[in-house]
Amino acid sequence: MKRQTILLKRNLNAMLNALPLTELVFVALNGVPGVTSARVNCEESGGLIVSFLYGGVGLLNVPHEYFDRFGLLQPS
Repeated sequence: MKRQTILLKRNLNAMLNALPLTELVFVALNGVPGVTSARVNCEESGGLIVSFLYGGVGLLNVPHEYFDRFGLLQPS
């Protein structure tokens, strides 16, 4: 397994703005099959750069709709 990195930001239009960003990110990533050992690397551009191990094939590809359920977005 190779460690991968993504940037996740808060979706300001979401109803979950009262919860800490870190908590939302970990809850969302823990629900993705194959993702383990998630950790925050740093804060950047109003979001969090998070790294994790992915046990699937290739790079992690999560639909935008999944992160949107947690009030998050992954900038392109």
